[in-house]
Amino acid sequence: MQDTIKANQDTLQINVINDNPIFIIPSSSDKDSNVFGFKDYIVNALNENLPPLVERKSLFKEKSFVNKSINIINRPNNYSEGWIYGIIMFVTVFYLVLIKVFSNKILQVIKGAFNQATLLILSVFLFVPTMALLCYAPISQYNYFSYFPIKSKFGIYILILLCVVSFCLAKYLLIFFFGVLFRTKSICSQYNSNQFGFYLIEGLILTPCLFLYFYLPGNTENTMLLISLIALCIFC
Repeated sequence: MQDTIKANQDTLQINVINDNPIFIIPSSSDKDSNVFGFKDYIVNALNENLPPLVERKSLFKEKSFVNKSINIINRPNNYSEGWIYGIIMFVTVFYLVLIKVFSNKILQVIKGAFNQATLLILSVFLFVPTMALLCYAPISQYNYFSYFPIKSKFGIYILILLCVVSFCLAKYLLIFFFGVLFRTKSICSQYNSNQFGFYLIEGLILTPCLFLYFYLPGNTENTMLLISLIALCIFC
């Protein structure tokens, strides 16, 4: 019976130790009558034998809370018709083919020292679609479609394309006419060839600008349109 009570007391003492933390009570009540926990005992022991510890605020214990609602912000996409992407890809592929075919004579093409008929065809397929797309951009941005008798947007683009072709041909014929009239045919012919070279360079620069204009977020439209117009004015 005594052994059983002793065993129960031992078990009870173990449970009491496990349930309650260990405290260390100083032997002398004259110095300090406070009860120290195990953590305080370790800190005091280290402070007595080592340089005193300095407590700093921990970044992991104190966290500042910012009362802000986290909402998903919709990106302002710039919607564009599918045929615009097709025109830009057509001009890009045509430029790549041009560089591949005329790789040895690309400088002559740019300088205009090439057959004028070839330069005219290249300008029609490269510069004219890009220039027409640049003229279509502000019409689409500011919704000026009501000023056209055609309701189709692609039809309006085709109308602008024909106007650009007419302008380029009229300019070419007018310069050729003045060359014949004032007997400066060679100079005017060289001017037309150089103009075709400028057309090719302008189309090469305007193509990526227009791609960014139509497919970047809507808040960048004015910036890209201004960059395109500045590039056009430099080479005109």
